Amino acid sequence: MKNVNLFFFLLSICIIIFFTESCSPMDDEMCPAIECNTGNFNEETCTCDCPEGFSGTNCQTEDLCITQNVECENGGTCVDGTCECTEGYSGTSCEIEDRAQFIGDYDVNDFCDFGMSSYTISITDSSSTITEIIIENFYGIGIEVEARVSGDQLTIPAQDVFIPIPPQGTARIEGSGSISGNVLSLTFSLTNIDSGLTDNCNSTCTKQ
Repeated sequence: MKNVNLFFFLLSICIIIFFTESCSPMDDEMCPAIECNTGNFNEETCTCDCPEGFSGTNCQTEDLCITQNVECENGGTCVDGTCECTEGYSGTSCEIEDRAQFIGDYDVNDFCDFGMSSYTISITDSSSTITEIIIENFYGIGIEVEARVSGDQLTIPAQDVFIPIPPQGTARIEGSGSISGNVLSLTFSLTNIDSGLTDNCNSTCTKQ
C-alpha cells in the first residue's frame, strides 16, 4: 500500500512539472519582443506592419522619396529624397531646361587680340539634343556656331566654319562661357586655317 501511495505521489509531481513547463504562453516563444518604430506589431505574424514609405524589421528604414512625396520631372529619378536629373535639366524637381536661360538676343562687346567690336547675336535651340544651342552671327560675321550647355556653363567644342566675308576661308572656333542673370561671358579663339592666324577674344554679351 505504501508503494502504491508513493507511486501516485511521484506521478502527481511529474504531472505538475510537465504542465508547468509545457504550459508556458506560446506567444512568448513565437513572438520575441519587437519594437516597431513607426508601425504596429502584428501578433499573428510576429512582425511589424510598417506604414507606406517605411520598411525593415522595426520599420526603421524610411524612403524619403515616398514619405516626402518627391516627384521628378523630365525623366529625373528620386534618390534619398532628392531628384537626380537627366542631362539638360536641373531644379528641385528637374523642371528647368538648362539651355532655356541662354535663349535670346544679346548685345555683344568683343575684346580681341585684333581689336574691339560690337554687334548682336541670337541664341536659339538646336534640334540635335536637349543640351545644344546655336549661336547666330557669332564674331559678328554672320556665322553659326554650335555650343553645349550644362547648368549655367557653356562649351563651344572645336569646329570648323566657313568665313563668308573676305578673305573667305575656313576658321576653327572653340571656347567656353557662363551665364549669370542676363549677362553671358564668353572666352574663345578663332583660327584662320589658311593663314594660321589666331584671334583670342573675351566677350560680354548682355541679353536684350
